[in-house]
Amino acid sequence: MNPYQNILCPVAFSSSCELAAKRAAELAGRYQARLTLLHVIDHFPEDFLNEWIAPDNAEPEEYLRLQTRKKLASLAACVEMPEVEQVVRFTTFSVRHEIVLYAKEVGIDLVVIGSHTGQGLLSTLGSTAAAISHTAPCDTLLVRATG
Repeated sequence: MNPYQNILCPVAFSSSCELAAKRAAELAGRYQARLTLLHVIDHFPEDFLNEWIAPDNAEPEEYLRLQTRKKLASLAACVEMPEVEQVVRFTTFSVRHEIVLYAKEVGIDLVVIGSHTGQGLLSTLGSTAAAISHTAPCDTLLVRATG
């Protein structure tokens, strides 16, 4: 089996994404692989943080891109990989669809994604991480949130 060369860590800036990013950075270091942090913004986000709402004098998409890039840079510094590729994508599709599409386009061979440890049927049915693990064109590693 060939070692991983292109690792993707999609992040939603949730509690589990930092753990997933740390694991992805560890694997990238071990395999000397390229690591990409990806954040996907859908055009109709349901859960929008107040700090991400553009001021009246700013173009909303560019403002969101700037705020996202700041958060990605902070996460890259946190996992001690400042040279990591940081990608922001906008989509009219679902976030999970865009992540899988990106993985196919770029030739990703491992997706490392945080997974919440919720309980019950709803946590399983709505899981972006689970959907990606079933449809990605490559290996996936689900990193469980602790606590």
